[in-house]
Amino acid sequence: MTQRNLLTALLLCCFAFTAQAQLSVGISSGANLSFWKWEFKDISGDIDFEPGPGWRAALQLEYKFSPLFSLRAELANQAFSNRLSDLTDENGVLIPNSWISDYFNTFGGSLLAKVAPLKKVQGPYLLAGPGLAYIANGWHKISANLIEGEEGSIKRDLDLAQYQVRRDQWLADLGLGYTLS
Repeated sequence: MTQRNLLTALLLCCFAFTAQAQLSVGISSGANLSFWKWEFKDISGDIDFEPGPGWRAALQLEYKFSPLFSLRAELANQAFSNRLSDLTDENGVLIPNSWISDYFNTFGGSLLAKVAPLKKVQGPYLLAGPGLAYIANGWHKISANLIEGEEGSIKRDLDLAQYQVRRDQWLADLGLGYTLS
């Protein structure tokens, strides 16, 4: 008899819990700072890439478990970048104001935990979770002083096969956000 009452109480708790849940669909966008880790088989040592700016636009599906916690699945188009600056020539002499930035456009998805840490203030939240991405294309931006006779910056498409860039990527998303209502 006790087991039957316990099972009934458990089912009632589950129904009460899911009655508070909320499913929402929407879009999200934002800026990011990319920290890439590159592994080159032919080069030993660290190349010292700097983090670079990027952006993200996503369709999202969110399941709210409580006012403070929800899970979000996103399908996104995202641009990542990194940068090398203060480059030297073949003799080791510093080339002033020199830099090369690599940009990668990706399509992918993430499963994120969303935590709203402030009960009394609606809006700010933290996001964290794993993601997968596929690199669709890429390009370089190069400071013109690296190429004789050029001014400004130069944009060139990257041949991903030539650079042997692995197109499938895994990533860790960590971010801050604000819900506009």
